[in-house]
Amino acid sequence: MWMVRWSGVLVAIVGLLGCQPSPESYFPLEAGAQWRYVTSGELNFFAGYRYREEDGGIHRATASQPIDDIMVDVKAQEARSIGGRDATPMVTVNQLENGHSYAFFARDKRGIAEIARQARGSNDVVPLAEPVYQLRFPLSVGTTWDTRQPMRVTDSEELMMTGTAQIAAVDAEVTVPAGTFRRCVRIDSESIGHRTIPHLNGRDIDGDAEIQVNTSTWLAPGVGTVKHTLRMTLRPESLGSGEQTLELVQFKTR
Repeated sequence: MWMVRWSGVLVAIVGLLGCQPSPESYFPLEAGAQWRYVTSGELNFFAGYRYREEDGGIHRATASQPIDDIMVDVKAQEARSIGGRDATPMVTVNQLENGHSYAFFARDKRGIAEIARQARGSNDVVPLAEPVYQLRFPLSVGTTWDTRQPMRVTDSEELMMTGTAQIAAVDAEVTVPAGTFRRCVRIDSESIGHRTIPHLNGRDIDGDAEIQVNTSTWLAPGVGTVKHTLRMTLRPESLGSGEQTLELVQFKTR
């Protein structure tokens, strides 16, 4: 099954009503906050070979798995030094998985980026080769940046995904279980990766597969991520596909 490790979602204190939100308030880095998200969607994945009598051949088959009503909990911890930079660890616990994972976020003049990760079941913090920006300044429609980040597709394999992200809206309104949030920034992204699949073109012939991931993320001032959608398309289609949505259920700030 293809699994996606969610890089993290952040929250902060609500700003004064009527004031223009600061850019940092859309992706805050305060420790001690907690958030809960609920998922919905479906994964379709490769489920082995099947014989199709109508054309007398062996073909790849897929199976589907709903991923509704799964809780994802996120908690911000005290900042730590990673490669000489202060970074906020975000620990994520997903009901689909055993254990927890960490993503480390830092702020600079260009925006807010993930700079290191600690995989589920590991004690090692691994700095990323280059920062993965979750938000870039200025907060205006059309702000665009390149993306390049590893995506874990199995417990033992990561795939390098490259693409672009852009701010598509700065005044969106979103309703999720936690309530209605206004003045949201929406970030759209698209990334593509390639990997070799055993027996893709036959029992003894490997082949190249393409994985495309499209996401949309809504960030509310003083709250952070309130909604995140992901659509994964695999080519050839027999490898499967998937869609997942995370929506904010509840949160607590200090």
